[in-house]
Amino acid sequence: MRAVIFDIDGTLLHSSKLDDETYASAIHDVLGPVQFRKSWSHYKNVSGSGTLLEILGDNNIGNTAAVLRAVEEAFVA
Repeated sequence: MRAVIFDIDGTLLHSSKLDDETYASAIHDVLGPVQFRKSWSHYKNVSGSGTLLEILGDNNIGNTAAVLRAVEEAFVA
């Protein structure tokens, strides 16, 4: 069995900077050199998938299930 725990409020570990870097790296690994907004706070959706949909829209990339799954798998890896 494989489990992933996301500690979004920093209760278990203060890792938001690492999480941000890892998520951005996963997106770049899958999508290449896409552009991000200046801050994560500039995205309306606070979930990883919601933010990813906005990133895809900003960069004119289709939001297929395969793309979403590939970014998720790269982030978890």
